[in-house]
Amino acid sequence: MRLSQAKISELVEKHTQVADNTTWNRFTSIPWQDLKPELLSQSECSAIAFINVIEDHLPGYFAEYLKRFPIDENTPLDACVYNRELYHFLVRWAQEEDRHAHVLTSYQLRAGLKSADQLNQELAQEGRKQFTLQYTEPAQIFTYAFLQEKATLLYYKLLHNAVQEPVLKIILRLLVKDEARHFAFFGAVVGAYIEQFGERMLPSMQAVLESFKMPLHNTLQNYWRWSMVICQAAGGYDHTQAYADLVRVVNKFADASTRAKAADLIDLVHQIRAI
Repeated sequence: MRLSQAKISELVEKHTQVADNTTWNRFTSIPWQDLKPELLSQSECSAIAFINVIEDHLPGYFAEYLKRFPIDENTPLDACVYNRELYHFLVRWAQEEDRHAHVLTSYQLRAGLKSADQLNQELAQEGRKQFTLQYTEPAQIFTYAFLQEKATLLYYKLLHNAVQEPVLKIILRLLVKDEARHFAFFGAVVGAYIEQFGERMLPSMQAVLESFKMPLHNTLQNYWRWSMVICQAAGGYDHTQAYADLVRVVNKFADASTRAKAADLIDLVHQIRAI
C-alpha cells in the first residue's frame, strides 16, 4: 500500500515549510560558556552517552530508509517519482538527526565526560553495526517511526525536566522541538494511510505494536542494563506512553466503520501499557 503521489507531496511540503522556519545552530545557538558539568549525576552522564550512541547511528538508519524507498534504475519510474518526494523529507530528517548526534558529542567533549579518542572509538564501534528495519510494508515503517519519534520526544522532555545542568537543558529543549516536528510528520503520514486505506491498515499497525522495540535494542552492548539507568535519570520514563498517540491518530483520521473495527488495536495498547 502506498499513499497517493499528491498526498505524500503535500505532507512533505508542509513539513519542509515548517522546518525551514525553525532551525538552530549547534555552534552559536548554545551558550557553551555556561557549561557546569559538576551538576550532572552519574545516571545523567550515562543517559547522555546512551542517547549520543542512538542518535549517532544515523548512517545506518538513513541507509535503511534509502533501501526501502530506492531511487535507481531497478525501480519502476512511478515508484522513483514517489520515492524522490519522500527523499526530500528523509534527507532533511537525516541532517537534523545528525545534528543531534554532533551536538551531544560536542557536549560530552566540552563537559570533559570523555576524551575525543575514546568517544570517537565508541561511536564508530557501535555505528558500524548493521541496522535493519524489520518491516517491509511502508505503512508499517511509518507506524514504527511514528512510535519511535514520540517515545524519543517523551524521553527528552523528561530528561530536560530532571537535569539541572543549564546547557544540557537548552540542548534537550532544542532536540525536543526537532523530534516534535518529526513525530508530527510521521503522524500525518500514518493518519493519511488510515484515511486512504481504512480498516486495511489495522492489522499492519497491530503487528508493529506487538513487535515494537526501540532502535539498537539488539546490537548495543548492555542495552537493557543501560536503558534501566537512563530511565532512572529521566524519572520513570515509559516508552509505551507513545502507544496512546497511535490510538489518538486512529480516532482522528478513521471513519466510523474503521473506528468500530479498531477495538482489538485499542485493547492491545491497554494490555501492553498495563504490563
